[in-house]
Amino acid sequence: ANAMGTATNARELTSQHPGAPNGSPSVMMFHVMWWLTLLSDPPSPHDLGIQMANEFGRRELRREIVAGGLRRASPGVFVREVGLDVRAEWLRDATLLSLRVSAGLLSGPTAAALWGLDGFEPPVALQMNVGQRGPRRVAGARRVRNVGEPTVRAGLMVTDIVTTLFDISACSENRPRGAGVADEEDLVELAVESALRERFLGEATLRDEVFGAPHQRPGRRHLGRLLTRRPVGAPPTESYLETRGLQLVRAAGLPEPHRQVEIFESDGNFVGRVDFLVNGTAIEFDGREHHDRSESFARDRARWNALLALGLRPLVFTFDDVVRAPRRTMARLQQVDQFATDRR
Repeated sequence: ANAMGTATNARELTSQHPGAPNGSPSVMMFHVMWWLTLLSDPPSPHDLGIQMANEFGRRELRREIVAGGLRRASPGVFVREVGLDVRAEWLRDATLLSLRVSAGLLSGPTAAALWGLDGFEPPVALQMNVGQRGPRRVAGARRVRNVGEPTVRAGLMVTDIVTTLFDISACSENRPRGAGVADEEDLVELAVESALRERFLGEATLRDEVFGAPHQRPGRRHLGRLLTRRPVGAPPTESYLETRGLQLVRAAGLPEPHRQVEIFESDGNFVGRVDFLVNGTAIEFDGREHHDRSESFARDRARWNALLALGLRPLVFTFDDVVRAPRRTMARLQQVDQFATDRR
């Protein structure tokens, strides 16, 4: 386990300390605590252990700060630095924001990362929804009318999944044209598909929430456009790679493909299931380690041959094809229309 530094308010602890006479400022004592968490998986309240450190007087506290052992996070709140990795530092900062604004809910990209949605891996920008009377000058906090329903993720209070999707969609709507809006919209689709895949909510529920929301609600316009394009009842993509691949299929100018299609021979024998089927082409997106074993490679070759025998063209792309060479992949996808013409 790695130590994730966080802190507690010194003023609250001072009045409770038996050595401080009625909380006298001249004898103020500072306590610092840190949380231990397993970083291999998102921590839950049961994963967190709390341990009190040694007590510090003013002089000892100042010495620790100068030496770099403690960092002042906000008035009366200090953090012990323990050599954290990037993800742990982000999680610590999210925890500190929750401690500082206890009435708010972590939201937007922060909530999306804590929900584990595709495209929002830590570290992402810290954001918190607070009510209309919430603090004005806290970095990351924003006043909203509808804070959202509180939900616990990774031991922190975040917005519910519907509010989270609206919030991250609103971020893309607020960007000016020509500022990478297409990339932002693709990012939201990654999150929506992963939310449906993990069954955080159903497609029907999401459609009801989006199309039943007021038109002026931030995020509704983009989510509505995304769901209008998405075939009703279509299964969610099975991975981050499939969603990215689907976006390349559209970018290549192809029609919306059929998803997770099961293929059978004329005698009823099951050939296999392909990720996408469009214009007589079976498109698949395989992970980097999918063909490491010779057995699976031979099985896939047999399936591709069976598809060819049925008049279907198998087209397979890897993680590197999609993520590192998207233009080359789009060029190959654009040949699908030519293949459909040749079949006629």
